Amino acid sequence: MLLSIDRRPPGSWLKAGIHYRAQCAYHHCILHTVTSFEPTSSFPVPAMRLDSLLVNLAGKVDSFSLTGDPSKVVITGISYDSREVSPGDLFCCIPGALDDGHVHAGQAVERGAVSVLYERDLPRELLGSALAGKAPIASSVFGPSCSTEDWVSTEGIGDPVMGEAVGKPGLVGVRVPAGQVRQAMAWLSAAFWGQPSKLLKVAGVTGTNGKTTVTHLLAAILRAHRWPAGVVGTLGGARTTPEAPVLQKLLYELAYSGRRAAALEVSSHALDQHRVDGVHFEVVGFTNLSHDHLDYHKTMERYFQAKASLFTPDRARHGVICVDDIWGERLAEMALANGLSVTEVSASDAGEVLAGARSSRFTWMGREVVLGLGGRHNVINAMVAAAMAIQMGATLDEVVTGLESVKTLPGRFEVVAVSPVTVVVDYAHTPAGLSSLLRSARQLCSGRLLIVFGAGGDRDRDKRPEMGKLAAQMADVVIVTSDNPRSEDPASIIDQVLAGAQRAQGTATVVSEPDRAAAIGAALTLARSGDMVVIAGKGHERVQETGQGPVPFDDREVVRSMLGLCTTDGASEAAGGRQEDAPA
Repeated sequence: MLLSIDRRPPGSWLKAGIHYRAQCAYHHCILHTVTSFEPTSSFPVPAMRLDSLLVNLAGKVDSFSLTGDPSKVVITGISYDSREVSPGDLFCCIPGALDDGHVHAGQAVERGAVSVLYERDLPRELLGSALAGKAPIASSVFGPSCSTEDWVSTEGIGDPVMGEAVGKPGLVGVRVPAGQVRQAMAWLSAAFWGQPSKLLKVAGVTGTNGKTTVTHLLAAILRAHRWPAGVVGTLGGARTTPEAPVLQKLLYELAYSGRRAAALEVSSHALDQHRVDGVHFEVVGFTNLSHDHLDYHKTMERYFQAKASLFTPDRARHGVICVDDIWGERLAEMALANGLSVTEVSASDAGEVLAGARSSRFTWMGREVVLGLGGRHNVINAMVAAAMAIQMGATLDEVVTGLESVKTLPGRFEVVAVSPVTVVVDYAHTPAGLSSLLRSARQLCSGRLLIVFGAGGDRDRDKRPEMGKLAAQMADVVIVTSDNPRSEDPASIIDQVLAGAQRAQGTATVVSEPDRAAAIGAALTLARSGDMVVIAGKGHERVQETGQGPVPFDDREVVRSMLGLCTTDGASEAAGGRQEDAPA
């Protein structure tokens, strides 16, 4: 398999516009020949022999066993969704809360998967006609320190069900212990795509609120640092942090297209589900932690521990941690104790703060910054991004230039109208996010503060009454409405929010209107000169997720239409539903 090797970064291959055929120095994969690069061009797809790929599991899973001969199989893709399998794929059977990839292994094979990664028995009848008949099997078992030289034929040791079923020439089964498919998938994906996080300077940002803002501000600073940077997160995909095969491919494409860096939103689900295993982070940042996703994590402690797992020396070179809440203080102590270099950030680091609806002004490290984002909460987001950029090599001048280049972010304290009333659309959908949003809005509001919001269905139910209570305490008029009800009854969700509002010790007028458009219209009708209307929960989203499926709905466009303002086609804005990660 020896080929000529071009060791230059992928970006330099593209800039040179030359022919190349290279065996990647990181994973022995053969890349296709490319003559030129355009932004819309497809990227060359790696191809890697399965035995070479499996070497990368050494030390990453407790053990694994094989059915079939991996030296005879070439992998050209890694997939976890049987509906998206292409010929040559390794299909990974992920057990989920709502579905199980093991059930769909047969469909994956029928679509062309040449290998199956799994952790429990695959009954023969599930695999379909593609595996009809029997064939001799060669099974091997490897420990954590295995290499290809250690492979020993041990017929009969491998999984008997898969072994009996294999009849399609070349199909290989790879079984790992229960609960380790995701780890295996992550490390195999990183290897297959050539360890792209080693070709980029990758920054990861985690926390309950602020991840999107920090990653986009950081990318802007890195561009000022003359490092073309990409962002992976809420504004660009179906999940805050994609599953490992998608994430590693995205990082590969960023490196291949000439990017020098990537700013990555890292959700607690992603950490708990091993989606970022195999990603090397130059720096990781923490914004805050508050009530969210407890339907998944069950307790705040488990939620915190998931976030904290990112802040270790084996994952990152440096950590930047906002210590303005007790979780940040604790995380900084833990990270330092684990041997990670840490920079602590606090709101008190900013001086002379003047926050407006459309922009903010403050000083940081002796420099004045004019930030094109409104609200005091974005000042701390800017400082986290700035501290991370400094750790990546940016200068103070580049920090200021980068921060001041960002004029707005979709659905992040986005001012949609200023006359006759000020209307702000924001993504806040947690108690802490709502509280921070309303505090910022109150400081900018000379009249009454009106809020339209709801709570997402099929998500953390415990936060609903808490959000209702906060809204009733902090706003003058509260209109509770639908917000991505999904499979739940919207009226039931609204009742839970109202129950919290009724417990508030405040004088707010609280009403409900299940129709979100009607609720927004009611707020605009009630508002008078000097009032501010805040529409929270959906932010940049352009659909309403209902039990019947997604329905087009954009808070910003609804406001513009009702006020007779020019609408936008949203071409430059990211579409998609709520990015609250659900177990997959």
